[in-house]
Amino acid sequence: MLRLVQLSDLHFGPKHLDDKVRCLEEVLTFLQDWPADVAAIPGDIYDHALRLEDDAAQQSVRLFSALAERCPLLIARGNFTHDRASVHLLHYVRGRFPIHVSTEPEALWFTGTEFVTVDPAGSCPPQARALCCTLPYPSSAFLARTRTLGPQTLQELVSCTLTEILRGFAALVTPPDLPRILLFHGAVRGARLTETQHAMGLDIEVARSDIEQAGFHLACCGHLHYPQQLGQLIFYTGGLTHDTFGEEGDKGVWLHTLTGTSVTSEFRPVSSVPQR
Repeated sequence: MLRLVQLSDLHFGPKHLDDKVRCLEEVLTFLQDWPADVAAIPGDIYDHALRLEDDAAQQSVRLFSALAERCPLLIARGNFTHDRASVHLLHYVRGRFPIHVSTEPEALWFTGTEFVTVDPAGSCPPQARALCCTLPYPSSAFLARTRTLGPQTLQELVSCTLTEILRGFAALVTPPDLPRILLFHGAVRGARLTETQHAMGLDIEVARSDIEQAGFHLACCGHLHYPQQLGQLIFYTGGLTHDTFGEEGDKGVWLHTLTGTSVTSEFRPVSSVPQR
């Protein structure tokens, strides 16, 4: 059995910082009674670039260190307009367990105590508890190489590239009872947006069928601020706090229990304060 806590879109910054700190401390508290084996965090840790002396940066270091005392953390970088280079700060945060920050697509074996890069020519290590694949938001370097393209053409190119990466993940061989977990920052077609979240100029999408056909048993997604489940395996938490005026609905985390390749999930709300 593998217990996974999914949280995302924390948007650490000066705006509503007290609410963000309180809600993440609530998560730390109930993880004492629900001991997670791993935390999956698919992006938008920060709201924008931060200085180390900023209160938001210091609070994020303190809270992520406390979370790493509970379990290993796997993070996929979010939008370049939010996480930027700030997410690299988490490479240097220390806790009892490791924090792995993925800024490029990766395939990793999770052993229970560490994340090991998959060798496509090798075999699954006997201690592996899951295959974890990451699809962060495309890097600014990739987008710079395609800056001469129009917005619609660029969006189609990026989506096609991510689909090809998913097909590459599908080709990885795993034992039949080993769970396959995806961390993705972006939009899955058909997912619901909140009325207050505006789509970006380059809002990349992948098809739900592409994720399902890649053989994943659980897809932990970030970017959309509405908590939801698509089909049997795709989940958005919607963030931990209400960051815009008029944003409705619960905020919280998903608690997933994987028994072999079977997944049961529970949404655990936190006491975020809606902005009026």
